[in-house]
Amino acid sequence: MSISHVIRAEEHLSNTPVQVLLHEALGHELPVFAHVAYVAAPGSTDKLSKRKLDRYRDNPHFHRLFQAADRVLPRIGYRDDDRPDPVMVEYYRVMGYLPEAVTNSLARLGWSLDDRTEVMSRETIVENFSLDRVVKSPAGLDPDKLASLQAHWMNQQSLENRVDRSSWYLAAAGLVDDVDDAGTRRFVTRLVEAIDDRLKLYSDILNYDEFFVADEELVYDPKAVRKRLGKEGIPDRLARFRERLAEVESFDAEILERLMQAFVEEEETGLGGIIHAVRVAVTGKPAGIGMFDCLELLGRERVLARIDRALEEL
Repeated sequence: MSISHVIRAEEHLSNTPVQVLLHEALGHELPVFAHVAYVAAPGSTDKLSKRKLDRYRDNPHFHRLFQAADRVLPRIGYRDDDRPDPVMVEYYRVMGYLPEAVTNSLARLGWSLDDRTEVMSRETIVENFSLDRVVKSPAGLDPDKLASLQAHWMNQQSLENRVDRSSWYLAAAGLVDDVDDAGTRRFVTRLVEAIDDRLKLYSDILNYDEFFVADEELVYDPKAVRKRLGKEGIPDRLARFRERLAEVESFDAEILERLMQAFVEEEETGLGGIIHAVRVAVTGKPAGIGMFDCLELLGRERVLARIDRALEEL
């Protein structure tokens, strides 16, 4: 028999004597049996279990993972009865986690290279793994540590890879028709560059759907509208800035930034007196990528149309 080691969870310890007898009866050379502690639920010593999903939804460590699933999975075609959850490895694949990050995180749950190393490649783990450094006590799944490792490994990915993998989510959500179209790919590439390290998961691209929806279908955050567009004098100032945007010779980020700086000086106000209103008017959201990159990406025609719509709806 070519199996050298059997490494499994500690609850199988009771099965071992019978299996040893079977191997001996069959004349096999006995493998090395090792039993490791189970993976515990976040912030707990209880074994992680798919039967406790309702309880995990209220777990502060797990809550963000469920929220992310609620936000992403319906958009890419998953129904309530077939969607993966954070107890399943499938969840992390579907949500756009990197294999390097998941492997790194799982390896660190029950084993350590030394007393200080957290980031480890698969090659490092394979080369250095030994049973003597396996942790004997249950280790809790740590979504925050996984997120940190995911951010690290995502930063190692090429721009081309991030564009390829992110584009799949845009297509699955119906936000683009053809990911191989040259114009679409150029646009997505520029957006991914602008998002930069805010792209923690490939599915995070769906947080920027304002760049893909039709102007008349843009959804405005009511709270952001009240806070950024509802104050006295802001709509009139936004209308005046809209005229400057209509007249500016070039619609690239550097020129638009200079345009806004000159505008606030003339208005004798701070940058905050217009930039937040413009962002909400053109994206419907209170935060996002750099404001001037945003305007350049959307282009003059879409920016003016969205400002007009925002002003009409106030």
